[in-house]
Amino acid sequence: MTAFSSNSITFNNPVTNVFDNGIILIVDDVPNNLKVLSETLANTGFEVAIATSGESALQQLEHTPVSLILLDVMMPGMNGFETCQHIKANLKTQNIPIIFITALSEAVNKVTGFELGAIDYITNGKKS
Repeated sequence: MTAFSSNSITFNNPVTNVFDNGIILIVDDVPNNLKVLSETLANTGFEVAIATSGESALQQLEHTPVSLILLDVMMPGMNGFETCQHIKANLKTQNIPIIFITALSEAVNKVTGFELGAIDYITNGKKS
């Protein structure tokens, strides 16, 4: 995933759904991405949980209910697509909205993300 600028993200309406406890889980292996996203979300009033791998995200979800998951695709070990499959296969977590935030911008990757159950797929607009 490429770095995001904290001044390019604005939130007008927080997520509201059955899981709306204000906790957003960010799953990314790049420390700077975690920093920018978590600071931006925290400054808008969200509580943020962080996982640096798909495996650690799945472990956290067993104990911490979240309102939304921001998920990178390109991670070592279990990638974001595999992580999403596990989340959607678990009755306890299957209804949590997932947004992929990744540098992978090819149509095939976007289709895969939506087929796996993501509600959105955000890229930096560059081909990877």
